[in-house]
Amino acid sequence: MRKYVLIILVAVFFTHLSSTFLGLNDPVFAASPESNGYWQLVETETVIPSDQIIGDKSDTRETKFNYTEGSVTVLYNRTTYDGIHNTYSNEVLTRTGSWSLPPKKVAPDEKVTLNLNARIDQFDRLSINYSGITMKAYFAELTAPFGRLDAGSGDFVDQSGLGLCEAIIADGVVKVASQTKEVTGTFGQGRAGMKKALFVVVRCDKVLGAKYIYEWKTDDVATSLPDTADSEQIAAKSIKGVIYFDQKHTKPIPHTIVHAIFYNKNGEIMGNVRSVSDSQGRYVLSLNQPLNDDHQLRLGIEFSYNPEGVNFLNQFDERDNKRLCYLVVTDGFITASSQEEILFDFCPLEGYSVSISEGWKEQLTAEEKKEYKERVNENIRLYEALINAFEIYNEALGVTLDYQLPVDVHAFRGGSITKINEAFDSFYQPANGDIYLAYLHASYQSPLFPYAVFHEFSHFAMQCMYGHRLPIMEGDINHGGYANTSTADSYMEGFAVLMGLAMQAYVNDDVVMIIPGRMNIEVNYKAWDESGKAEEFAVAGTLWDLIDNPSEDDDAVAIAFEELWSVLQEYRSDFTAVYEALMVKYPSQKIQIDQVFKNHGFFFSSAAGDGVYTIGEAFMDSNKDNIYTNGERFVDYSTRDLDGNPTMQYKEGDPIGSAAYASDPKRRSSQPFSGHYIRVANDLPYYNVQVKFYDHPALDYSTKTVNLQGMVYVEVPPAGYDCELTVWPEGQDEAPLVFSSIDFRRNYAAILQNGYFLDHAFDENGKAFEFDFNDTGENEKGAETILFVKVAVILAVIVGGIFLISRFRSHSS
Repeated sequence: MRKYVLIILVAVFFTHLSSTFLGLNDPVFAASPESNGYWQLVETETVIPSDQIIGDKSDTRETKFNYTEGSVTVLYNRTTYDGIHNTYSNEVLTRTGSWSLPPKKVAPDEKVTLNLNARIDQFDRLSINYSGITMKAYFAELTAPFGRLDAGSGDFVDQSGLGLCEAIIADGVVKVASQTKEVTGTFGQGRAGMKKALFVVVRCDKVLGAKYIYEWKTDDVATSLPDTADSEQIAAKSIKGVIYFDQKHTKPIPHTIVHAIFYNKNGEIMGNVRSVSDSQGRYVLSLNQPLNDDHQLRLGIEFSYNPEGVNFLNQFDERDNKRLCYLVVTDGFITASSQEEILFDFCPLEGYSVSISEGWKEQLTAEEKKEYKERVNENIRLYEALINAFEIYNEALGVTLDYQLPVDVHAFRGGSITKINEAFDSFYQPANGDIYLAYLHASYQSPLFPYAVFHEFSHFAMQCMYGHRLPIMEGDINHGGYANTSTADSYMEGFAVLMGLAMQAYVNDDVVMIIPGRMNIEVNYKAWDESGKAEEFAVAGTLWDLIDNPSEDDDAVAIAFEELWSVLQEYRSDFTAVYEALMVKYPSQKIQIDQVFKNHGFFFSSAAGDGVYTIGEAFMDSNKDNIYTNGERFVDYSTRDLDGNPTMQYKEGDPIGSAAYASDPKRRSSQPFSGHYIRVANDLPYYNVQVKFYDHPALDYSTKTVNLQGMVYVEVPPAGYDCELTVWPEGQDEAPLVFSSIDFRRNYAAILQNGYFLDHAFDENGKAFEFDFNDTGENEKGAETILFVKVAVILAVIVGGIFLISRFRSHSS
């Protein structure tokens, strides 16, 4: 099991906010400057657009602008109607720009520092490519344009000389979720009566922000700083430290949102700033409010995982019908400090949780705080398990986890077994990539934890690994087992069983492969056992027997986990496909591998049964009443065991690899559509496919397919769904192949004969060749022209004949 050891990244880039700044040139004034003056803030103007709603019932777009001092949030919601599926879909984008307030008085050469924070709070995309949010500050003439983003005189810049603070969306994906930047500038000299402005610009589709107007004064000395009382109170400029999973401070929490929350003396929340910890749990927060008797703060974290600036995972506590992340805050307040930089390491277990959905307000009694402290314990343990799962798949196994991000984990369903039907109900939702965890699967107090967490996460990982699809057979039911028409579902579940146990063994530092409260998969369950429900465990047991130590079991094969993983990570439509791949990879071990598959019932039992359902035989419970009903699909077992119970029998010569039977000798998943291939002249393993529908943009999607010995499967939507398809090798998008479904259907007969659509579509370097898809169309147009001429001639003959007949009749009369 040490082959699963997690690769921990040791080289980490850590951005550290410095207190050194770049000097800027003074602005040039029209008149001689007065050296004994200062700039006084006299007025503040805000640029905040009105809320707006556009569109109709089929496509409504609403934008709201929320402004508080030093912060503006833009909330965008789009609702579209899909007439094909008769459903409504929502597209949500929330962006926030916040900044520290500038001083009221500024000396000419004083270095003024602003803390800018641009962030993307929520992004649920349907189809449109949106932009992120950009911030900038500059000191300029009153008449200067509001919204300038290019470099210019008076810019406030960071220590690298850059002025833009950006949270980025590109190609429909959040690339940078949040950025905090400390920028510095000077106002320079002025003259009596002169007014200039500090512009703080927020650009996200619209131009927003604030314009702080300063006037040059000479009634005080030039070195006048902010009021003495204020300057004594504004001591701490930043707070930094490390966040930990444990109270011993040994396990840092990586890539997680950290908050500083400001309270007034009445305990009311007055604002917040936030940042994201790095891979070592280190964070830096630039404070935008003073710390004094009226302004205290607490630190907190949100269960939101953001590696490399991408919001990968959000954890939700479903108790009390809470649908938003919990914010965990520390118990004690941090008050005024004489240090510019406060050092503060903490663990969420030292605090309690409040719900962001209630507007950050604390509404907890002492007893509730005690209860919520335990909830924090449960949440932090779950969050640690989820991050472990991410790192194992992403770092150790090399799986690109990129399906429908962020993954929303809805946990503690049925809270504390109060709803017994939900307390055991965990599942993965392939449509949107979300994970739902019952209380008994999410709580560290349950014996099913963390296995159940790793099991459900493994479904998500498989969908990412298999090009955003899962081996699902139409008509089969989840956990249907031996009664299903294929082994696809059992393979999908068996994979999750094996990986759930492997990851549990890793975090527990043991090699125990026991499903908590269930079974040891070293036991050779047969595919037909337990009325066929054991097939997924037979899959897991088969995979485990292939890699465990032969001396510890009755099988004689031992394949390295890395070798088995190379088979599993390629798309397999069902468990029979796994067997076939093993035969190709290990032909010399066929006898041993066959024995393992036979031990678990993965063979074709050729003998027929008696044609009558017998209790104990597998059946597809279509009406979900847990008993066989006439008409439901059942498996007619071939014989009975010594106790008289139905079982299956292997006869010498029966094919091995697929758990099949006389009534369904193949039991295979649906095969790819004929002809939906392009031939390529390279061995680049993966190709990306983007499908854009001309008339139904809500159906647009992207997926990933595999190069199988020069044949790349590209499934073209059926007739009636005209669309454009773009194909390119993964990582090489400079020369893609673009064609339409019309091009495909126009040549369909030839495609079926050839077995592929295009030959030599990509060269050996992954560059697409150019194809003229109009040849067939021109032939069709030529045929239409010939037909038109023929029809015209026939009509002319008919009309001419009628004319002659009429003339003949008139002469006759």
